[in-house]
Amino acid sequence: MEVMKVATVDKVASYSGSMFFPWNILMEPVDLGAIEYYMPLAVQTAWIKGPYKMDEIHRMIENDVRMVVNDFLLSPTSKGAKEIHGEFADAYPFAYTQALIFARLYATSRDLRLEDLIDLKRIADLIGVDITSFRRREEEIRRLVSIHKKHIKKPRLFTRRILGQKVVSADGEIIGIVKDVIFDINTGDLLELVVIPRKGIDRTKFRNIYERKDENGLIQRTAQGLISLFRGLMKRGEAEIIEYEAYLGGISIEDVHVSLYNDYVVFNR
Repeated sequence: MEVMKVATVDKVASYSGSMFFPWNILMEPVDLGAIEYYMPLAVQTAWIKGPYKMDEIHRMIENDVRMVVNDFLLSPTSKGAKEIHGEFADAYPFAYTQALIFARLYATSRDLRLEDLIDLKRIADLIGVDITSFRRREEEIRRLVSIHKKHIKKPRLFTRRILGQKVVSADGEIIGIVKDVIFDINTGDLLELVVIPRKGIDRTKFRNIYERKDENGLIQRTAQGLISLFRGLMKRGEAEIIEYEAYLGGISIEDVHVSLYNDYVVFNR
């Protein structure tokens, strides 16, 4: 393992167990070039997940940061990451996390800053970050969000990217394979992943299990959602082919992190 990678892994592991988590991750000085590299992907994910709920915003931010950190620490030496991201692969746990969180903050309110949520100066002093430099960098990150939000990829492209990927828990257990997604027919929002479970998986961890077609259930809702969004892309008979396969429900978009670093989806429940 390269020296830089070892240092990054050690720092991420240390930060994840600190009393200042997740703010230490979000305030870590990162090259803006790396943040700009990850920003298009972060903005797309922010759009898919939607704005933060203000009454739960601290928990939701921590969950988002935790999922990216877990994703990185599960397999920090990923060869695929180096091939895909090149020089920016080592910056992933900090650069992508900051791009994602600031994109979701921007989606929640264009005027919302980290300082509105925490005592930024106090935390900066405690962890040794220059507050003036951080504020300048935050404004730069917000500017990148505003630029890239105009070029969000549509759900069809997102769906193509995750279909067939492994779903793993935050501790590395393989849960199953992504088969499909559920959309809100009215809004087009992504709601849940449809997963074919790995044989022997403990299904009691999930809210719902679908074994057959139900007029108001999974297959019907999935088919309707896909047809409404992607007219002509799904033939009528395809629903019949999969109606008797077993599926796990209850894997909501809010609970998953679609990895850009490893070839899987991290489920954080």
